[in-house]
Amino acid sequence: DAAAAAGIDLQLSGHTHAGQMFPLNLISKLIYSGFQVGVHSLNGFTISHTGGAGTWGPPLRLGRRSEIVLLKLELAE
Repeated sequence: DAAAAAGIDLQLSGHTHAGQMFPLNLISKLIYSGFQVGVHSLNGFTISHTGGAGTWGPPLRLGRRSEIVLLKLELAE
């Protein structure tokens, strides 16, 4: 796709709130095709997707902890 053609091999994404609470977490998982949270590889392309630290709407999270991700990026040799 366009990212690979441009030489991009890393995508940093967030945040879906990981669905924030049941049953929205299941809907989010379906919409994002399994790339809801975590680090995933697809055809040499790496995706880091965080569930987020906060909430949307009611100040409530159920079934998914808040997270802040710290990445250390290093130049390839």
